[in-house]
Amino acid sequence: MFNHMHSSLRSCIKRTFGLWKRRWRILYLRPCYSFHMQKDIVIASKTLYNYIH
Repeated sequence: MFNHMHSSLRSCIKRTFGLWKRRWRILYLRPCYSFHMQKDIVIASKTLYNYIH
């Protein structure tokens, strides 16, 4: 049961990041920013995506 739930959640997260990468090109490229900046970029893109939809 745990493996099925874990696999489902992993697939959902993978689809979400794929969607973000298609929408926000900055996430598609190899990161050349500090870890803190990368975290802020992900949070900002998530917030903008939720605001748009």
